[in-house]
Amino acid sequence: MRAIESREASISIQPDRRTLVELGILYNERAIQAPRGSPEQREMYGRSLDAIRESLTFSPVQPMAWLGATQIAQDQDDVEAAAEALDWSILTSGFLLAAARPRTLSGLELWGRLREETRVALMDSVVATMEREPELVARVAVDAMVSDDIEARLRLREESGNRLAAQFRAAIRRNRHRLETIIAEESVDMGRLLAASAVILTTSISSFAEAMTVEQYLAVTRDQVPGQPPESVIPYLTGTLDGLLMLSQFNADDGVPLFCMPPEEMANIDLGGLKLTFDAMLEQFERELPEFAELARTRSVGLAVLDLMATLYPCER
Repeated sequence: MRAIESREASISIQPDRRTLVELGILYNERAIQAPRGSPEQREMYGRSLDAIRESLTFSPVQPMAWLGATQIAQDQDDVEAAAEALDWSILTSGFLLAAARPRTLSGLELWGRLREETRVALMDSVVATMEREPELVARVAVDAMVSDDIEARLRLREESGNRLAAQFRAAIRRNRHRLETIIAEESVDMGRLLAASAVILTTSISSFAEAMTVEQYLAVTRDQVPGQPPESVIPYLTGTLDGLLMLSQFNADDGVPLFCMPPEEMANIDLGGLKLTFDAMLEQFERELPEFAELARTRSVGLAVLDLMATLYPCER
């Protein structure tokens, strides 16, 4: 708080580019710490974006400031503003090694909204990031449904094109294998909804859990775990759902999808609504299944979410 107050006092006397950028970063940190979707979070994101945009009036040649604006807009789900800011970040400096990773991740997510010149220039960042973290690039590209375009662009690279494309394709396959090998063997006796499959997925999970059980999930959502507020399960659910969508797509390519969610719904998932349905399902199990306590202790959230998706979006046989 003192850091913010000192910079607010400074710019009230003499605004300058650097102080405004610092203030934008501090506001952004406050926004991240605020409850998701709360008025406080929206206000802090707004202040952060306003401070960074004001800094750009002093000099638009600030690629890192534009990148910051990209990420803030993405946090607010404003994809048009995010894409425009990333276009400017690339325009003001085509390649910055320190920015390669965040530019790659944001760029792949915004790929379809970016100018073609931006996509061309971004490939240097994609390659640099892929050399260090090939499976990360592969996963994000698959999630964003741009992997075919990325592979084609990699093949066009002089000299190393075929090698890079092969490395990228291998990373996609390795990631698929990794997803499948962390499937745990579980019996499927959780009742009507938990009878769809024996698959449990625990990829892209949050930092406070290795593999969250239903029992642990309920304890957190009921505010029974000190230091873990109920909303802290959201990153876990988000990561689990992302992994499930990717694994289902891989299986669909082989003709055996796990569930069949319409593409338009997949692109606009209402995580809040899905969580409400998931929580209602667990409450029903708790009321109706005599063995629920034991099942909740030994069964994962990943399995429960997967079987909910299979129930909500069954595939025609």
